[in-house]
Amino acid sequence: MKRISLASAVLAHGLALVPPLVAQKVLVVGGPSGAYAQIQPAVDAAADGDVVLVHAGTYMGFTIHGKGIAMTSDLGEWVEIVSPVVVESLSAGSRASLRGLRILTHFDTPPLQLKGNVGSVWVEDCMSKALDATTAGVGVDAVSVTSCASVVFHRCAFTASNGVFLDILFNGPGGTGVVAANSSVSMFATVAKGGKGAPHLFNTFAKPGGRGVSANAGTWFISGSTVLGGDGGDDPFVVGAGAQGGIGLWATASVVSIDSTFMGGSGGADSVGGLGPSGADTFSGPGGSLTLLPGAARTLNVDSPVRELQSSAVSLHGRPGELAIAFFASQPMPPLQLLPFGGVLLLPTGSVVAVVSGTTDPNGDVSLGVPIPALPAAIEGVSLWAQSVFADSGVSAATLGPPSTLVVLDSAF
Repeated sequence: MKRISLASAVLAHGLALVPPLVAQKVLVVGGPSGAYAQIQPAVDAAADGDVVLVHAGTYMGFTIHGKGIAMTSDLGEWVEIVSPVVVESLSAGSRASLRGLRILTHFDTPPLQLKGNVGSVWVEDCMSKALDATTAGVGVDAVSVTSCASVVFHRCAFTASNGVFLDILFNGPGGTGVVAANSSVSMFATVAKGGKGAPHLFNTFAKPGGRGVSANAGTWFISGSTVLGGDGGDDPFVVGAGAQGGIGLWATASVVSIDSTFMGGSGGADSVGGLGPSGADTFSGPGGSLTLLPGAARTLNVDSPVRELQSSAVSLHGRPGELAIAFFASQPMPPLQLLPFGGVLLLPTGSVVAVVSGTTDPNGDVSLGVPIPALPAAIEGVSLWAQSVFADSGVSAATLGPPSTLVVLDSAF
């Protein structure tokens, strides 16, 4: 059974009530009609709450400073970014989202940097991959998160660069997939991988692999994700000297996880083909903890962006016969861990503007086509924030599922 008959009417009413902060202009980058050739000028011209629509192409990186911008590629397109992306200094009333970006850089700083954000930052369907080491031969972290109140990663891939041998003085360990400090991070269906350590050449020693995730203070929730330490560096000259693999999850933060994989990297190979010690799958340092919840991760995907008067495909996966529900809200909130419900709440109930639901089939799947109403006059684009909830057939137990974002555009775009 699919319950969508009221979705369009409720959403139409909800869009009219979305605060002006998230119902603003659409700035277009690239494509035949784009007013901007690069992303940074569009960001500079945008106001808090605007949408930046980036068409397929290769672009330089950008910095979003103190603005709640929804940045997205068009549906089915990939946008490649070749220098670092920074989101910083969002106030409590601002929220930013990134979707559909492939950030691949040859710099010695992380390709994706989130820092000093009190407002929420959601990153969905993105890749961040460091391609080069630092000038000291140390692998570069793929993502850094510093002093952020609420960061969400969903369906992302983060890969740190390998350590390299530069000369007889410089070779280093692999970088870390995601390194975070004093932050609250929620990660869903994401892969984070550390880089391989540098090899032994000349008078250097082989170096260890990088960590998959380094969670330093703060809180984490990890669902349906894979966290991998990088492999240790090889030593082709000495027996038994392959470097240790990187740790999968290093935590001095409070970490809660459901249905996720943590795996240390393999040790580096030595001169006779033996391997050094593998990295630990997990390690909790001072103040750190890891709580493993029972059960399986759920999934949610919302096609975005869509134009008014079109339909957005919403796909959910849970247990067979569950009632799968997607809530759409005008704004997110900092994560509230509700462990009896197997997840984190990311939407304030008072901001919900639409609800769609259906019952999962014998494979646990349900797909809903949600009609998008016409936008109110003078509104070019609206950002909505979604989260899934799954209930058993008797609605006696519920499980919080992953989030997603939806950008609705005027038909002129």
